[in-house]
Amino acid sequence: MHDKMTLDSHLTGPLNAIHGEGKLKMTELHIPGLYFQGVNGSISYDGEKLDFKDVTANVYGGKLQAEGSYDLDTRYYQIHVVGENLQSSKALPNSHLYCNVMVDIYMNSKGNAKEATASGNFTSGEGRYRRIPVKRITASFQQSYRDLRFYDVTIDF
Repeated sequence: MHDKMTLDSHLTGPLNAIHGEGKLKMTELHIPGLYFQGVNGSISYDGEKLDFKDVTANVYGGKLQAEGSYDLDTRYYQIHVVGENLQSSKALPNSHLYCNVMVDIYMNSKGNAKEATASGNFTSGEGRYRRIPVKRITASFQQSYRDLRFYDVTIDF
C-alpha cells in the first residue's frame, strides 16, 4: 500500500505495553478492485492490535461504514463493512447492470491473500439489466482465494 494515512493519536504506557486511541484519515485508499475516497475513523491500540471503529468512506458513488481489528504481529484482520447506495455501473463496469446496491460484508484474513475470505449479502434497488427493468436483486455470497460463489439469488421483475 502506498496511500498516505494520517494518524492523530495519543499513546501512553511503557514501551512494552503501549496503548492509546486516536483518529485516522486518508484522502484516498487503493485496494485491488476498490478505490476509496475520504476515509475517516477512530482507532484504538492495545499493544498488539489496532481496532478500527466508525470508519466511513466513499466508494462507487455510495457510502461505506466499517469496523474491525488488525493484529500487527500476525497481520490477521477481521472487518465488517456495510455499504449503501453503491452504484453497480461503477463497481461492475461493462456489466450492463444499473442500480444502487446495499451490501453487508464480513472479511477475514490470516495474513495473506490465499487465506483471506469474505462473505455477506447484498440487495439492489430498482434498476435495469441492459433494457430489462429489475425491481430488486438479492443474494448471499462467499469468496475465498480466486473463488466467488453466490447463493439464494432472487431477482424480482
